Amino acid sequence: MNLNDFFKKLDSIASSDCMIYNLDLLESLINRLKKDFPSCTLLYAMKANSNEKILELIARLNMGVDCASYEEFDSAKKNKFKMISCTGPGFKIDEINKILSNGFTFDFDNVSQLELYVDKYGQITSSKGIRISCDNSHLGFSIEEIIKYNYLLEGLSRIHIHFGQKNIENIRENLDYLKKIIKNNFSIFQNISQINFGGSIEDLYIKGHQNLASSIFNNFKIEIETFLDREIEILLEPGDFLARPIGFYKTSILYSRQRNITLNSSILNFCPWYPKNIAIPSALTGSNYIYTVSGNSCFEYDIFGTVETDRKLSKKDVAIIYPVGSYNFNMNRFIHDRKVKNTTIYYYRGEFFE
Repeated sequence: MNLNDFFKKLDSIASSDCMIYNLDLLESLINRLKKDFPSCTLLYAMKANSNEKILELIARLNMGVDCASYEEFDSAKKNKFKMISCTGPGFKIDEINKILSNGFTFDFDNVSQLELYVDKYGQITSSKGIRISCDNSHLGFSIEEIIKYNYLLEGLSRIHIHFGQKNIENIRENLDYLKKIIKNNFSIFQNISQINFGGSIEDLYIKGHQNLASSIFNNFKIEIETFLDREIEILLEPGDFLARPIGFYKTSILYSRQRNITLNSSILNFCPWYPKNIAIPSALTGSNYIYTVSGNSCFEYDIFGTVETDRKLSKKDVAIIYPVGSYNFNMNRFIHDRKVKNTTIYYYRGEFFE
């Protein structure tokens, strides 16, 4: 179904000011990822959206999950994900112990976190993981720390690395860096069985480079397996790639005056990390009228952008804000103490339901 046809379906929903998740699209995206990255194990980065219906579907489609908090870990267990991986600087030591004691994996974020754990619970004898810092990130172990504190890393079996939005150049650069430190510090990395490269794969698809990236990851896997003389598992953890495009917010038009419409929503309710588009389902074609689309706050720059229509708009019309499936309402953004009270509606197998 193309986007305009889906907008027309959204117009048929009686409710306004509601969040709609297109689960058919989510399923399609997961199947495409599996096809495009066949040599990688896929985990969903739950921080993008922890909605229960989304988690249920992802778990049913046999993806694993990456958790950045103990609360997310609880949700992952509830939804019976077969593979749960956790990492982050915000985990308390007792929470880490509960994760490990339940047989799930945790990748330590920094030296202090690992030292405090070992001081309280003793050395981890198996399935130990760490996050490695790159680009001078404050997250993860530097290579200098890995060498200095190698006595804490005995039995290291997993490494976890993030390097921002992926492109072919930085994939090659960071894979070369990993090959170098693994080969130069064999005694530390000899037991590695998993390497997690994080998410942020959106630009690969925008530029049509996903197949080349998949091939590079596969060649890296083969080279490291040959060097270590063991099989290793390559992990990717897309979050925004899956969650952002499936979210659509339907909202009413409060006022229409001259060439400006005010929505019953604010740009401040949404994640500022990426642009939002506006569609008017009942007026999808034409450019006779160009409206500035404003939010409902007193903030001068509460502007969504512009929309072109073939007719004048009125209070009877509704607007669709998209794509807004990630990092939004699960972060509780609001202004003027005006808390968002929206209904959540799902679209799956061609039907809407709450």
